[in-house]
Amino acid sequence: LNGIAFQGVGNGTVVDYVQVHRNADDGIEFFGGTVNAKHLILTDIEDDSLDWTQGYRGKIQYVLIAQTDDETIDTDRGMELDNLSGNFDAAPRSGGILANVTILGKAGELGINPRAGTGGNFSNFIVVGSSNCIDIDGAATFQAAGTPENLTGVLTMENTIVNCANNFVENDEDTPDPWSIQDFFDAQRGNMEMDPMLTGPFPPADATYLQGFPLDPMVYDDFFEDVDWIGAFRSANSAWHYNWSEFLD
Repeated sequence: LNGIAFQGVGNGTVVDYVQVHRNADDGIEFFGGTVNAKHLILTDIEDDSLDWTQGYRGKIQYVLIAQTDDETIDTDRGMELDNLSGNFDAAPRSGGILANVTILGKAGELGINPRAGTGGNFSNFIVVGSSNCIDIDGAATFQAAGTPENLTGVLTMENTIVNCANNFVENDEDTPDPWSIQDFFDAQRGNMEMDPMLTGPFPPADATYLQGFPLDPMVYDDFFEDVDWIGAFRSANSAWHYNWSEFLD
């Protein structure tokens, strides 16, 4: 079973300061609904850490995904993101809006996997440590996104740092991808392939990505704190996980 399954939950529900640790299936999965969430910690999850499906349309800010490096413990994707398995173009199309996420991945695994026709807006992410950072799958997913030169806004990624053994998975399905995932990444503002030099989940004090990367006000409304730094935490001293979370050294 998932650690927490939000089944059609609406945005009248408040989800804030939540941790799921070493769940044997997915950490948190959103099945449809519009519930919003802030300050999520998903540690040592044994399947996918954060999932959505069935038309989820909520907003999420400040997420730390820290996968175990213990080879005896099973792990899967950092984020597995679907629309509807029976109809990849079903409406409402899944399309969560996320900001300020850090994924500390595991060798052999995948960081972010939009697929099955999902949309999604991703900004101010750090993805490190996985064998592969980003893989987009499914013809419906690509078609809904548009092209790197002419994006529809259904699937976007900005102000994101990736540093994996392989940053982009290209042409891993039966038919070739209609366009390059690296081209998609490079075409959008603020994206970088670089080592963020994290200590655990925390950036160095002099990191160049700690200012100057604002959220797009056309996408990110008043639910989101208006920050201009990349990742889940700006510093160890100001980190929001103190005094309530566990299993973070």
